[in-house]
Amino acid sequence: MIIGVDLRVLASGQHSGVEEYTEQVVRHMVGLDAHISWRFISLGRRGVPWRPWFDAPTIRRVHCGIPSSVGWLAGATVGWPRLDQVAGGVDVMFFPHLVLGAVSPQCPVVSTWHDMSYEMMPEFLSPRQRLWHSIQMMPRWQAHRARHIICVSQSTARDVVSRYGIAEDRVRVIHSGVDTQCVRAGDEEIQAYRQAHRLPERFVLALGTIEPRKNIEMLVSAFEEIASRTACDLVIAGSHGWQAHALIRRIASSPVSSRIHVVGPVEPSQRALLVSSADAVVYPSYLEGFGFPPLEALACGVPVVASHTSAIAEVAGQWAVLVDPYRAQSVATGILYALEDQALRSRARLSARTVREKYSWETTAQKTLEVLTHSVLY
Repeated sequence: MIIGVDLRVLASGQHSGVEEYTEQVVRHMVGLDAHISWRFISLGRRGVPWRPWFDAPTIRRVHCGIPSSVGWLAGATVGWPRLDQVAGGVDVMFFPHLVLGAVSPQCPVVSTWHDMSYEMMPEFLSPRQRLWHSIQMMPRWQAHRARHIICVSQSTARDVVSRYGIAEDRVRVIHSGVDTQCVRAGDEEIQAYRQAHRLPERFVLALGTIEPRKNIEMLVSAFEEIASRTACDLVIAGSHGWQAHALIRRIASSPVSSRIHVVGPVEPSQRALLVSSADAVVYPSYLEGFGFPPLEALACGVPVVASHTSAIAEVAGQWAVLVDPYRAQSVATGILYALEDQALRSRARLSARTVREKYSWETTAQKTLEVLTHSVLY
């Protein structure tokens, strides 16, 4: 069997949840069955940067030099280039993301859907993002053309089925995993990391893209309510997204602005160190299809305060302090509880291994490969 995989998202150099999923699930799948060959496909002037796991004997990389934007437009309008043909012929095409690509009519397609925020909460996307998701990517058409759809949570699966009228037997829920590097660092490593990055001795961490959907402005309001009752500062780490400038202005005008630190994006290899350095991780996002930061914190044994909405409660709710993201008082109370309740903090340490075992990329990869092989035999 030959499986084609569209790896275009790994050529961007960015690292969001979609890139994390693509990297991990494909890396863990390629070694599961020596009888399966893989064709990794990319478009654009540059290909996907080399990874050590690209050297497996079952893998062949195929790069088509036409610009990705041209490939998208041609694929959407005239059905060319057909990615399965670019790869020399495959038995099934796997799209681990919502990126449009043309394939031959007889080639089965399996695609992964991470969230439907563009449908459920379009007000939290920029006009350009709404255009890209809703029109350029033709998501309804993509959903109906796929032989099987993998959703990373029950929440996303419900949205796909209800919004697009997809039969439930074509949708498979397979949770994403957590990186095996997400293990609590030692005390000496933590102290050295804090000093090297000039972080406060004690802090609450918000990790994720700075954009309206992540609800950072509400978090700032919640922190203002409790600043006089805790020695912890607030650290906000993540790349700047749409309307990040508004948040920066909000922080600058805060009466506790000196205790709020915006540190920018974090390298994937450094995330476990940053998370381990925090007294708690808070994730008040309005909507997520999965939500990696809370899970990474739990895997490191750090208490988590997270929204009771969408997939966040589904994935992390067993261990996290769940709060109402629409009420600053609820978020503030949750943070204080996570900082002060010693029984909760002990449970967080003890449950870290359980979290890593439950959300294993090996399990995700095995279940994903089963869907791909089944799609050929469908």
